[in-house]
Amino acid sequence: MEYNYKPTFRFERSGDLTLRPSEEALMANKEKNYTTVAKNPKKFGQYHGKSFRWILSNDVGYAVMILASHQQERRVVTDLSPEMVNKDRFNWYCNLFPEVQRAVEVRRVLDGTMPPRPDLDHSHLVGFGDHKKLTYKELYEATDRERKRYTDLYCHL
Repeated sequence: MEYNYKPTFRFERSGDLTLRPSEEALMANKEKNYTTVAKNPKKFGQYHGKSFRWILSNDVGYAVMILASHQQERRVVTDLSPEMVNKDRFNWYCNLFPEVQRAVEVRRVLDGTMPPRPDLDHSHLVGFGDHKKLTYKELYEATDRERKRYTDLYCHL
């Protein structure tokens, strides 16, 4: 039996993960009674009852926000409460996908909770303009028309 654990990611024209919630996620949010969810901190946020795969398929931006916060919190908190263990499992699952790891890293760098990796010069983020979330290496090695044009214009002066 084949188990399909991989979410169906949505991508922008730029090649970045789509961080906006899908229509299905928006509909799921409209159906929720948030006063109940907010009163019970043991529930996994606004998507309580949804699988990790569903969350990544439908609202990567939410996942990235949760993971960035959790990773920072885990640096100082050794709590083994059910909600922290659940977030640990979510973090483990999301780390199976490099595109999600990258989005979390970008968020943490932009939030200031993680410095850019100084061990690799090419890992520094551009940090401005349309390509601010890309590393210099990703921008330089891009093959799509828009990024290629940008590097042709500005990187070979």
